[in-house]
Amino acid sequence: MSEKGTDEIDLTELLVKLKNIFLRNKITIALLTIVGLLLGLLYYNLKPAVYQSEIVVRATVLNESLLKVINENLTQLIKENNYKGLAQKLNLSTKVAEYIQSVEIEPTDENADKKLEYAFYVIKVESFSNDHWSELEEGMLHYLSHNTYVKKRIDLKSEQYAGFIAKLDEEINQIDSLKRGLYQSENFNKDNVVLMNPGEVYTALLELIKQKQQLEEELEFNQAVEIVEDFDAYQRPVSPRPVFSVAVGGLIGFLISLFIAFGREFNSYLKQYERTHS
Repeated sequence: MSEKGTDEIDLTELLVKLKNIFLRNKITIALLTIVGLLLGLLYYNLKPAVYQSEIVVRATVLNESLLKVINENLTQLIKENNYKGLAQKLNLSTKVAEYIQSVEIEPTDENADKKLEYAFYVIKVESFSNDHWSELEEGMLHYLSHNTYVKKRIDLKSEQYAGFIAKLDEEINQIDSLKRGLYQSENFNKDNVVLMNPGEVYTALLELIKQKQQLEEELEFNQAVEIVEDFDAYQRPVSPRPVFSVAVGGLIGFLISLFIAFGREFNSYLKQYERTHS
């Protein structure tokens, strides 16, 4: 019981001492907190606004591993302030490239590459300008589509599709000629025997035409990257934010004032200790 009472007394004494420290240094604490708030507000007003937007792309040849390397290369150029190199990669002017603060590429589904021949990715860009999103979109599309690795595979696919379509054209022409021959009256004399059902020929012809149309559609959309959702220009910047900036400034000022206050109390305690033990 006595130990519990001693603990409560010690805790009470500690709280009283902390209260006295705050009271003795209240002016310092108040002033430095206000200074911190003002500095936070000044930071908000002076720091350039950073805007963020994102596009959603559908990638066929590109996969998550390759996009990760591309992302790292772009990030390294931004960190080094190598805006000339960044502008060359994105086919942009150096002025527009200088607005870019960060680029981040993430898959919408981490297992998409394993399940499908294509995948969807989100490309987030932070920029000091809110007026160049269309140029940035074209730049990202240009960079991802004109990679040497990508172009070779896209060209190869285009050749394959064109070859398949040409082959189907030949078969369609042959079956179409056969169909016309079957319906010509001179082919149905008593000396000829027709072993093929005209309906089956017509069905086979429709199936080939359908396959050709599908291949033509795939050839039309044979791109490394296709934009699904465009960049949007949001009016509210992601940083700096007024409330957050002022709050952080005030908190830093308050913590510095506490450090000074406890430093004074510690120094006063040392002087008192020296006087009593000298």
